[in-house]
Amino acid sequence: MNKFRCYVVAIVLSCVLSVGAQTTVKPAWVTTQPKPKGTIVGIANVSTLSGDDDALFSNSLFKMQLSENEYKSAARRLALKKIMGSLHLSVSQESLFGRVRRLSAFGNVNLDSVLVSSFIERVMDNPVITLSGEWSDSEEYWCYYSVKETAFQAYFQAFEDSVRNSAQSLWLKGRDFQESGEIYNAACSFAQALDIITPLFYKELIVSFDGKEIDVAKAIYDSYMHVYDGIELKPSVDVIPVVKGEGVPYTFWMTATRNGVKLHDIPMVPKFSGVVNAQPKTDDYGLCHFKIESAAAQQKPEDIVFSIDAEGLLDVPETFATGAFRGREFPDGKVRVEPFDPIVSIYLDVTPPDTSVVMSLGNLLLSRNDFRLTGSGADADVVLTVSLGNRLEKESVSEGKIGISQYSGAVNLAFYSVEMDSLFFKYNIDDFQVMVPSSKTLGKASKVVYREIARRMSKELEMPFKSLVYDKRKIMWRKLE
Repeated sequence: MNKFRCYVVAIVLSCVLSVGAQTTVKPAWVTTQPKPKGTIVGIANVSTLSGDDDALFSNSLFKMQLSENEYKSAARRLALKKIMGSLHLSVSQESLFGRVRRLSAFGNVNLDSVLVSSFIERVMDNPVITLSGEWSDSEEYWCYYSVKETAFQAYFQAFEDSVRNSAQSLWLKGRDFQESGEIYNAACSFAQALDIITPLFYKELIVSFDGKEIDVAKAIYDSYMHVYDGIELKPSVDVIPVVKGEGVPYTFWMTATRNGVKLHDIPMVPKFSGVVNAQPKTDDYGLCHFKIESAAAQQKPEDIVFSIDAEGLLDVPETFATGAFRGREFPDGKVRVEPFDPIVSIYLDVTPPDTSVVMSLGNLLLSRNDFRLTGSGADADVVLTVSLGNRLEKESVSEGKIGISQYSGAVNLAFYSVEMDSLFFKYNIDDFQVMVPSSKTLGKASKVVYREIARRMSKELEMPFKSLVYDKRKIMWRKLE
């Protein structure tokens, strides 16, 4: 029984050693590349150990074994790159690749590397390219890939048709988004389309569009790079009058458009020294509504500046042109905020001038905290016009006694709003009888008459002046309606 077991072990060990010996035999294709007719061959080898490109381990006695997946993937990529080189691909100068390279549009991007990498990853990684052999020893791994020329040509044509159709579909979808104002979705669609055509952007990808033949690759690139061109931000009003430290009881909005199309979901950020409550994005009508909750404390004009949140709009799928795409600037929208003093400035215009009337009316007006007098009509919110008049009605002369004359006085008073260009309060006295010593000259008699009128106005206008309504805020904000 023991002899039988020893015999079996000997046979198994012999088989194992035999297999091991076979795997160490280097295949002929490792040293001499085969050239089968109608077949493209790609043979590559890589080290199975780290160290050659690692500063830590280079020229060192220590080597790190790479994982099987790592060295096989690296070798496969090299083999596919060799097959790609045997395809003798030519770049069309009229292609998108030719145009952007000729214009040096991406100085910091190696377009050749982009093209090769995307071609290998998306075109060469296909089922018609097969692994025909592999070999390795303790330090090297070799792989042998091959593909029939006719099979690859058929696959490549199908791949190109698929890319062209998918890219055109995404491009048209992006254009539809643009027309409906969904500009961010349009940018994402264009980015996806540009990414799809990248392995083939060395070719002209001709499609039919709008009755013409166009290169869809260049059309996609142009749409992608210019998707945000022409955006405009326009406020609902140009100027907002405010009282420092106060809010404004009106809602305003900033409209975002592009070529007349109102844009949805445009993220905006307002900048203002006061407090503004604004929507984070434009609505379905392209409007970003906002309110001034509190104006700044300083009494000077400033702008509320609405900036587009570029970070949000530029967060689209990556492409080879992402760097240039994200290097754009967006326009700002501005609305002027002009503080005004809510105190009503009143210019008192008395004709003919009379001190007693001016003093009487001035005292009445200044009894209110929201009124003040100004010496210039140009600075006035309200002009108070007062027209005085008098005439001698009857002159009486008595010997031995002081003569008394009878005068008739009149006054017409009116408040005129400069902003509203209208009268809003009237008051008048007609045929007010005043007795004046006949010895008074006409000028002095007039002063006596006007003094009496002033006294009467002081009594009769006290309550009307206290209840007089002139809300400067509402009047200033009327222009916003």
